[in-house]
Amino acid sequence: MTGHHGSPSRLLSAHADALRAAGFAEIGTLWQHGDNRLLAALLPG
Repeated sequence: MTGHHGSPSRLLSAHADALRAAGFAEIGTLWQHGDNRLLAALLPG
């Protein structure tokens, strides 16, 4: 099993930045348990 490298907050911002760069307008957390999160992202309407 592999793990993430770096701090959870830095990883979250990196994922959110990548989603924004891909054109997603809204990004939010659907589920969180500790430092694990499931993100959802919506394209602009």
